[in-house]
Amino acid sequence: MSSPTPDQATNTHRIELLIGNLLRLGVIVSLTLVTLGTLVTFIGDRDRPDAASLDVLHLTQTRFPHTLTSVLREAAAFHGPGLVMLGILVLVATPVARVVAAVALFTAERDRIYIALTTVVLIMLVVSFFLGRVE
Repeated sequence: MSSPTPDQATNTHRIELLIGNLLRLGVIVSLTLVTLGTLVTFIGDRDRPDAASLDVLHLTQTRFPHTLTSVLREAAAFHGPGLVMLGILVLVATPVARVVAAVALFTAERDRIYIALTTVVLIMLVVSFFLGRVE
């Protein structure tokens, strides 16, 4: 096997940087949403008698959304539990976005072996989301 050309090495480095930045961005956005949701839950909800205590999560009024539509609706309404769940969804979606980015980048480079491998991984991820769905 021949050693990579300087152009191939540069492309590989560029791909690694793009994927690393995508993962970093996903974690930062997720952390921001979870932190913001936690702050809104404990500080921003003045309707609760004791919003500063941990007991607020155990009260029957605190409901965490369980469907994608309810998560998006709650987050858009700036409700704490909706923001936290959106942050968790972003964290879960980050590695999936990494695989999608890898498929796109390998397609641009016309690397058929890696296109096939990453496409299989992506299909397995999508199938596992649908098979593991709980409602």
